[in-house]
Formats: sequence, structure tokens, C-alpha cells
Amino acid sequence: MRPLRQVLRGLFLSSLSWTVSAEVIEVEISKYQYHPQVVTIQRGDTVHWTNLERRQYHSVILHREGSTDAKLDSGYLFPGDRWNHTFTEAGYYAYLCGPHPEMSGRIEVEL
Repeated sequence: MRPLRQVLRGLFLSSLSWTVSAEVIEVEISKYQYHPQVVTIQRGDTVHWTNLERRQYHSVILHREGSTDAKLDSGYLFPGDRWNHTFTEAGYYAYLCGPHPEMSGRIEVEL
């Protein structure tokens, strides 16, 4: 019984450390750009997009490259609004602004 308890304790502690080490990364939307435009993160991290424009709305349409998954859409982000997504799968995620498709960015989620 004791070895099983040690294994379970180890699994619990390793999952706890994964949760605790997750980070929040800020991406600002201003002057019709995402800042920073490219972000490299770890699985479990969360990215927050915040619209810092004074009068303009934007959005974040996010899609994992090479995937057939549906795109995620933040909807309109008016000045001061924010939207976030937690990344649980490794890969490259391209995103753009719906109303302004020339605005684009990329999230690189490491293994």
C-alpha cells in the first residue's frame, strides 16, 4: 500500500506544479497592431488580449495551424475590453482581427 501512496503523491505533486507554473501573457491591441505580435508560451499558459485603442473596436480570430478545429472568435473587443484563451495543445496558432484582417499575430505553444 505504501508504494501506491508514493506514486499517487508524486502524480498529485507533478500535476500541482504544472498548474502553479502556468503563466499569463499580455498582448496589447493598439495603433492597429498586436503587441507583441509573436508570443512563445508553454502548454497551460493563458494569453490575455486587451484593446487599448481609444475609439476603435477589434477582435481576435484564433486558429491552430494545420488543424480542422473550429476557429475561436473573441467577438468585438471595444476599448478597454479583454479576452483570454488558455492553450492546452502544442502547436502554432495564427490569429487576426476580424474587422481589420491586416492585423495578425501568432502564438507558438511549445511541447
